Amino acid sequence: MTLHNVELVGDYIARAELRLRAVDSLFDGGGWALAAEIDRLAEISAELRRDRELAFDGAEDLTPSTFYVRADATRARDAARWVVQQVKRAEV
Repeated sequence: MTLHNVELVGDYIARAELRLRAVDSLFDGGGWALAAEIDRLAEISAELRRDRELAFDGAEDLTPSTFYVRADATRARDAARWVVQQVKRAEV
């Protein structure tokens, strides 16, 4: 996949660098507690990415407005909140 939006590429790089600094800080401080939840964090990340793409773009066999319901939005919001809580706990 080739990205043609130079601004988007720059944004990805800037956010990746910020995340690496956070990881370095956790690493240097012995912040290993997040490791216990790493599988769930990865699972949520994959689910949110998949659903975000489908919800915004749809697919040939899926119309977002008829496929996704409030319960899907609630589950995604709750999962994202849980991720933020885990990261905040690990940051301290």
